[in-house]
Amino acid sequence: TGDGTFTPTSSFSVQYLVIGGGGGASYDRAGGGGAGGFLTGNSTLSSGTYPITVGTGGLGGGKTGVHGGNSGVDSTFNGLTAYGGGRGGVNNFQAENGGSGGGANWEVSTVGTGISGQGNSGGVRDGGHTSVGTGGGGAGIANPITGSTIGELSSGTYYVAGGGGGGAFQAVSGVGGIGGGGDGGTSSAKTGQDGLANTGSGGGSAYGGAGDDGGSGGLGVVIIKF
Repeated sequence: TGDGTFTPTSSFSVQYLVIGGGGGASYDRAGGGGAGGFLTGNSTLSSGTYPITVGTGGLGGGKTGVHGGNSGVDSTFNGLTAYGGGRGGVNNFQAENGGSGGGANWEVSTVGTGISGQGNSGGVRDGGHTSVGTGGGGAGIANPITGSTIGELSSGTYYVAGGGGGGAFQAVSGVGGIGGGGDGGTSSAKTGQDGLANTGSGGGSAYGGAGDDGGSGGLGVVIIKF
């Protein structure tokens, strides 16, 4: 759940899950933050020291003193890079690309593009609903490492890397994607919700205008099973 090293003393066959930090969202009909990139597979490691970097989530707009949110930070292990999620778009801050891309805001239809093999692009704006932002992209994949304690479900299957919900103004905001995506704000709780920590999920956009912070992206994670 943080930077460190993995130091096998002999040859290990490992299964890995590497997720980048989630992207942040903003306010005023902004797009939701995209989830961090999702990488999983198997590898054989020789004895030695393997540095690990766990990417932080991007801060939401308003929390950083600026209108636009921030994209998430990459996570790395054994030559692999799971890219941070793209921030959600807002006004003149275009949605950014990432592991999964950020959602479009109500005014600019451009969405962030996801990295092939790591995630998906942000939601495409519906031209008939110009007062809402779209959701951030997510991995759309269940965590394959049995026994993990991350994620938001307790049934034995854990989901990670959910996109953040889009924001609205005088309308209904979006719900975050399964796996920890932050919900968009509501008329009664306007602040966008943060992505769930250690799932790399994106932050949800705030309901209203300036003064209501967008949600931050969730911290990424590196899991090694051996």
